[in-house]
Amino acid sequence: MDRFVSSNNNIGLYGGTFDPVHNVHIELAYIALKHAKLDRIIFVPAGLPPHKKGNVYASADDRYNMLILATKHEPKFSVSRIEIDRKGPSFTIETVDTLKKLFNGSKIYLIVGMDTLLDIPNWYKADELINTVDTFLAAKRPKYENVKIIPKILNKTIWLPFEPKDIASHQIRLYIKQNKDIHNLVPNEVEKYINEHQLYRDK
Repeated sequence: MDRFVSSNNNIGLYGGTFDPVHNVHIELAYIALKHAKLDRIIFVPAGLPPHKKGNVYASADDRYNMLILATKHEPKFSVSRIEIDRKGPSFTIETVDTLKKLFNGSKIYLIVGMDTLLDIPNWYKADELINTVDTFLAAKRPKYENVKIIPKILNKTIWLPFEPKDIASHQIRLYIKQNKDIHNLVPNEVEKYINEHQLYRDK
């Protein structure tokens, strides 16, 4: 499934639609890798994300391929098709359970933004997920400075030294539709892939 098949490691799980993956995603992954002393990070593009508000615009294969391009130069990064190939909605607890079994003895660190951290109590089997994940690695967002997080999540959270940036995939999609430059927003090979496959032109 991934480049790594060993156990007893600290594994960062970074899920999302990645529609498209952009530079802030990669920057956050590097910060998590270093700050939490992770042995690897597995990016998991969602197939049918049940928590996503709105639509997914690029196909699952295109989003997977863009992640492969964005991560291929870092040996501690890998990309999994586990949720893309799973039938039905992409529930995070199922992914965590699978990785726990695959990497027996490893610790699972879930990499999330503040908005996601706040939404976890509303997720499928939230209590089980909170108990199963070893640590949440969270990046703060500018508009969430004074929010309260439930104690059972907060007690398992490590805050990443990440300077919030107001860049999001929906903005990049809009720029593409408007024929604006995205060169400094996504990895070069991702930009090339988007152009070659004419992604997001009508979205």
